[in-house]
Amino acid sequence: MRRIEIVPVGGADAGLLEALGHELDRRLGTASAPGAPLALEPEWWDGERGRYRSGPIVDALLERAHRAGHDPREHWWLGVAEAQLCAPEFDVVFGEATVAGPCAVVGLGSLRAPSVDGIPLLWPRLVTSAVHELGHLAGAEHCADPGCVMYPSRDLADTDRKGESFCNSCMAQFSAQ
Repeated sequence: MRRIEIVPVGGADAGLLEALGHELDRRLGTASAPGAPLALEPEWWDGERGRYRSGPIVDALLERAHRAGHDPREHWWLGVAEAQLCAPEFDVVFGEATVAGPCAVVGLGSLRAPSVDGIPLLWPRLVTSAVHELGHLAGAEHCADPGCVMYPSRDLADTDRKGESFCNSCMAQFSAQ
């Protein structure tokens, strides 16, 4: 059984992360546990974009994973950041993962935006984004099926539209790892 250490980054709410762990365990058959908090470092800030760079957060999680020495196929680290995230090629990202590696991060900042009709959608967006990034940890790439959780999210509308579950093909890949 895969173990997921859910790491609060930058003061993410522990209750929200505990609920996320329970939901991931229910959906994916994992065993999640809270991880030690990780601070958002000033050098990770991208002043031009007004967001934190996701890459250094994943690198900090990787450093933690390497120190722990667990098998990366069986023990994953999922950081949940109380921040908006960006990456070199993208002004906004909802998460980033090491494909077939042990670490991923999801940013809550952009997921908190209300839907077009003003309804808060943080929870389904967080679940969708977390499952998507964990799919990458299992080795899954982006999927062409717009209903699959592995479909790429170019914006919140994509995240809101796609499902929180894997299509059959992606689920087979997730389960095989």
